[in-house]
Amino acid sequence: MEKLVIKNRKNQNISVILKYSRNPEGLAFIMHGLGGFKEQPHIQTLAGAFEEKGYTTVLFDTTNTLGESDGNYEHATITNYYEDLEDVIKWARTQAWYQELFILRAQYSDRKIGDIMKLLESNLKPKSLAARAKEDLMSVSSGRFILCGHSLGGFCVAFYAENHPQEVLAVAPISAVVSGKLMVEAYKRYEPENFRQWEKTGWLIEESVSKPGVAKRLSSSFVKDSLRYDLLPKVQNLTMPVLLIVGENDTSTPPDHVKILFEALPGPKELALIKDAPHTFRNRKHLKEIKNLFLAWLDKV
Repeated sequence: MEKLVIKNRKNQNISVILKYSRNPEGLAFIMHGLGGFKEQPHIQTLAGAFEEKGYTTVLFDTTNTLGESDGNYEHATITNYYEDLEDVIKWARTQAWYQELFILRAQYSDRKIGDIMKLLESNLKPKSLAARAKEDLMSVSSGRFILCGHSLGGFCVAFYAENHPQEVLAVAPISAVVSGKLMVEAYKRYEPENFRQWEKTGWLIEESVSKPGVAKRLSSSFVKDSLRYDLLPKVQNLTMPVLLIVGENDTSTPPDHVKILFEALPGPKELALIKDAPHTFRNRKHLKEIKNLFLAWLDKV
């Protein structure tokens, strides 16, 4: 494991943890949610599933959260979280381990792909099966990675996949925000008084569950920024495999909202509902369940 500090486009520090597999099956970026951080149990559980399957993993704290990166939580927005994801991926592409994982492997695969295809075509009938096998082989060498995120991080990884579908092998938005509009609807449905105070005073003040004793103070500018974002208009770009997981008792990204996204997805898709689980998974049983779901899904990606 390597702990690093990199710079984003605003010259702010971003704390990154890189866990490099000696013989990597691929690469996964894993992103926390609003006010979260890379050491949270559910983030570590997700990373553990990837690592168990031989993936190199990149975890990071966005700016304006409760982690080790720069910024102040009260200034958090979807825009700043998404830009930090873009900047982490851009940074990764400049690293020697990324070159080794994808570029050198691609060069080797390009030399060997012809020989492999001759064998496939001679043994696979009909030819469509050989074509599918070639597609699978090329995906290994094309530099595509998997994205995984929780809550607001789930929105960001799905949004990135919509904007750059050619780069993403698969995406797993967990307890994901679908749009700013639906997020506001959930607040009004489950926390109407808190939302009224947020509108009235300009601030939402809550105590952090992940860091007891820490007060989270979020500006109403977060809502204004969030209303600019929606996964549904470009959902047709999500043709790669998608895994959605949501807690049965989630009041931040309720199951009925996640099902709207699921039903709109055009490609291979799975939706898992975790019984009795809230928005953020902390219970050992729930953590084990989501890990097992990931292990099974990765076998199919």
